Order: sequence, then structure tokens, then C-alpha cells
Amino acid sequence: MFSVRNLSFAYDGGSQILDRFSIDVNSNEIVSLLGPSGCGKSTVLRLVAGLLQAEEGEIVWSEPQELAFVFQDHALMPWASVEKNASLPGRLKGQIDEKAVFEALEAVGLGGLENRYPSELSGGQRMRASVARALAASPTLLLMDEPFAALDEILRFQMNELLLTLKAQREFSALFVTHSLFEAAYLSDRVLVMQDGLICGTVEPGLDRTLGAEQQRTSPAYLTAIQSISRLMAGDSA
Repeated sequence: MFSVRNLSFAYDGGSQILDRFSIDVNSNEIVSLLGPSGCGKSTVLRLVAGLLQAEEGEIVWSEPQELAFVFQDHALMPWASVEKNASLPGRLKGQIDEKAVFEALEAVGLGGLENRYPSELSGGQRMRASVARALAASPTLLLMDEPFAALDEILRFQMNELLLTLKAQREFSALFVTHSLFEAAYLSDRVLVMQDGLICGTVEPGLDRTLGAEQQRTSPAYLTAIQSISRLMAGDSA
């Protein structure tokens, strides 16, 4: 789908965040970026989205892609209904696809709540509305910056399941930033562990998606992935 090749980036007056950073993301896969605060995870997302400009390097796309960004904060407009929030990408382009908007709301379980306002939704529903807004653009690539970090553990598990279900139905790719090695191991086709702006190792959990969520989270593959990620985060590349 796309390749990030030798990207270098530093914020004005700051130290180098990325130094010749490279990754590949394939079609219909979830790739997680995992690492400590300040290691460059969110910067990578913003460079891919075109919100920042790299000093050096390039992003090579196999073909034009439709991108959508899901932030840690739901970033909903409080004065607008759920439907108006979900249709924002279309309105910005000057072409609202009402069918796509309502299909997105149905997909995330908000069908029938389209006339409610963010203040009338629970935390989990607000995040679902944020995901629906991204889906309404029919993206081929979702860029997700710790979207579930503020949710409690139960809601976080529910949103993880929703993401996997939507990926299976719509066959998009996702570049997913998280601080949770458990979330990364469960969601990802590949986990890229970062330190100081570089990838220090890659783990492919290889979970059997035909199994239920509880079976996947107690499977040998999941436990092995967590152990491998933990070693990389501790600085053990062996």
C-alpha cells in the first residue's frame, strides 16, 4: 500500500524526532507503532497524513489512497448532531454521501442516535461517532492515534473488537499508535516497537481470528507476542 523511506524530522528548535525512519504498510493489515512517549509514534502518523512535512525522505504510495484520521480525543463538534459530525468529511469536500454516513453509523452501533449531540452520548458512544466519521469517508487507510486510550478497560476491549470487525468487513488498512502492548498484540498483524525515533524490532502475533476474543487473548500466540514485545521494549533485541 505505501512505504515510508528514510524520513527525518525535527520540530522547530527541538531535537531530532525521526532519523531515516522507514516502514512498509500492506493492504488490509493493522500495523501498530508501540513505544514510550516522545519516541516519534504520533509524528509518523502526522507525516503520513500530510499534516507535517519531513526534512528528508519520502512516502511512496502504490496507488492513490483515501485516508482518515482518528485522534485520541473524539474531537466531535459539540454543537452538531452525530449525523452532522459523521458527515463532516463529505461537507469539507463539498459532496456528502448520506448513504455512506448512515451505513457508517450503523456499522459502529449508533443507528437511531444520529440526531443526538455529543453531550448526550457516553464516552464509548462518542468514540464510536469519531470512528463513524472516519468510516464515512470510505477510507482505504485509517490513521489512529491512541484512539481508545481514554476509555476504561471494558470499553477499550469493545472498541478493539469493533475495529477488527470493521476491518474484516471493509478491508482497510490501519496504522495504529498505542502505549498498550496488550492492545498492540491483540489488534495487530505487525507490531513495530519504537525507541528514540527508530524501530528496534518487529513482532507478528499471528492470532487465529476464527477464535473468539477470549480464546485469542489466552492463546499461546498471544502470550508469546506479549513476551516478545516486552523484551523489545526492555531493550533486548535477542
